[in-house]
Amino acid sequence: MKKTLSKGIDIVIVGAGPAGITAAIYAKQDNRNFRIFESKKTGWFAAVSADSHYFIDGFPGTSGKLSGSELMNSFNSHLKYLNIKVEKKEVVDIKRENKHFKIFLGNGEKITTKTVILATGTVPKRLNVKGEKELFGKGVSNFCTVDGDNFKGKKVVVVGGRNSGAVASIYLHKLGAKVVLVERDECLNAKAKYLKKIYKNKIDYELNTEVIEIIGSSKVEAVSVFNNKTKKENILRCDGVFVYIGLQPNNYLAKKLRLKLTKEGYVKINDRCETSLRGIYAAGDITGNVKQIVVACGQGAVAAYNVNKYLLKS
Repeated sequence: MKKTLSKGIDIVIVGAGPAGITAAIYAKQDNRNFRIFESKKTGWFAAVSADSHYFIDGFPGTSGKLSGSELMNSFNSHLKYLNIKVEKKEVVDIKRENKHFKIFLGNGEKITTKTVILATGTVPKRLNVKGEKELFGKGVSNFCTVDGDNFKGKKVVVVGGRNSGAVASIYLHKLGAKVVLVERDECLNAKAKYLKKIYKNKIDYELNTEVIEIIGSSKVEAVSVFNNKTKKENILRCDGVFVYIGLQPNNYLAKKLRLKLTKEGYVKINDRCETSLRGIYAAGDITGNVKQIVVACGQGAVAAYNVNKYLLKS
């Protein structure tokens, strides 16, 4: 059955992380006609970011140690209370059409909207080494909270010694995996509270070391590593590889719209969260600001507030 073009609406919010959720709450309060989309099955907010950090102690209004899952459930309860539905659909393209925008969804649906708020966040960086692409999902992963249960009692290599890699190592160790943390720098650069857990749990780590190949036929069997201090290569036998070497902007739609980007690929915005294209706003990690939940929420509110002002004038 051929999809028909829907009547125009006020706002389309792309991404249901903290920025997108906050924007939706403000849009609801402004009595705007809007839709919010999240393409990932669980949403990156739960699976990739907050939930992998055991507890969140810097979010205002919370007391003690609040787990990522608890905060996520609180956000979802707020959405439910306001009768806001996050649609699990992928936005594959956005095109300017006169003064409005046409939104193309992965299921063939098309929507016209007056404004768009991009809250697409970031995605994990890849190692870009031989074997990574071929074995992704077959032992190579970026999500320890999603795939970690499959490696209980098995040996895993975690790549990256900053906060995310350190937290992943602790999480996998707690699950019962035998962890080796690999870091290319001369020291682990994670926060002290995470380093303390690594040392306390006697998690193995190798410094000055880079993964140069992931080895395996149908699944991960080992990694080849290079020590940039001794200039020697070595083989580490393992069942899984978890890559935590940083994040990059999820800017696919921003590029489609030809928005101005920073040299790192983040969307350029002003203090009103306006992008270089009138009617398109951006909020959260996609803007390259401080990657914290509280900052994303703040930007989501700023974006929605200024979208409402824009709509009142148009």
